[in-house]
Amino acid sequence: MKKVVSSTVVIAMLLAIVIPAYYFGAFAEETQTLFINEVMSSNESTIRDGDVTDPKHGSKGGAYSDWIEIYNSGSTDVDLTGYILEDSSAEWTFPQGIVPAGGYLLVWASDKNMVAQDGQLHTNFKLSASGETVTLKKPDGTVVDSVAVIGLGDDQSYGRIRDGAPEFVVFSKATPGAANVYDAPGTTTLFINEVMASNASTIRDGDVDDPKDGSKGGAYSDWIEIYNSGSVDVDLTGYILADSSAEWTFPQGVVPAGGYLLVWASDKNKVAADGQLHTNFKISSSGEALTLKDPDGNVIDMLVTINLLDDESYGRKSDGSSELALLRPTPGAANIYDPRLIPVSEPAFSHKGDFIPMRLI
Repeated sequence: MKKVVSSTVVIAMLLAIVIPAYYFGAFAEETQTLFINEVMSSNESTIRDGDVTDPKHGSKGGAYSDWIEIYNSGSTDVDLTGYILEDSSAEWTFPQGIVPAGGYLLVWASDKNMVAQDGQLHTNFKLSASGETVTLKKPDGTVVDSVAVIGLGDDQSYGRIRDGAPEFVVFSKATPGAANVYDAPGTTTLFINEVMASNASTIRDGDVDDPKDGSKGGAYSDWIEIYNSGSVDVDLTGYILADSSAEWTFPQGVVPAGGYLLVWASDKNKVAADGQLHTNFKISSSGEALTLKDPDGNVIDMLVTINLLDDESYGRKSDGSSELALLRPTPGAANIYDPRLIPVSEPAFSHKGDFIPMRLI
């Protein structure tokens, strides 16, 4: 039996071969060339913003303002006039600004909302060091790029491992207005292993000199557990432990091979009579970034905590692992993960009522 192919079908087939696909409406997505490439949300000493009219810091070359770097991977300059840059609290429209082909434009998140005398751009918002989303939009509101910035310590930046790449990392050495350079840390054996940010009754800090709680065995201070997965002890003298508000240098302290060192985030800033270590900061129970650095300032490990209730701990599912979770508190001992412990956020109700947060299921 012969199959008959109509002339209509033949013509359609020929058209499909000869005519490019876009004539039928199969448009490829426009290739992205603009990227939020690198961000610093707690600029303490990295680079001044050049605003010589700043009433406080102008004579020094400007303030240490937060900044956002835009990268253009394309072969032509891009005029950002009318584009929008926003964080979680405000929108700011570019009054001018060109990102050169293959180059960068640095925007200062200074809350000054101005074009400085030297032409540098200042937004109407600052960045949150505890983390937030930064978005770049076209004048019509189309999202060009969006980056969920994590909590950062002082002078740390967060950005693409290479210019325009999809993978993000924390940089200990920022490169504002220049190519991103990531120096991968060597194999580390030290980990911020477990953290408690609201120690209400779990363990006392042993500080018998505490004016209020010394007679009880010390206060219920926040704590950070450092774990050493290596086969040799590590002396932490000169190392740095930081949260989003302060840095603290270890005056002494050894993490034994395969063992733990408990550091009290008590804001007491001392070595107690029993030799235990107390930082110059407390931990925010609403979540923040904690960083361990070597004496040269290189980041050894970072852990971004979540919102924690009283006596909840958060850390690595197993000692030194990459997966994080709520844990059964084990200060100075191996982490214990219980799958019944799950983070919950307080829901919004249409009517007022009582809510009791539950973590065990």
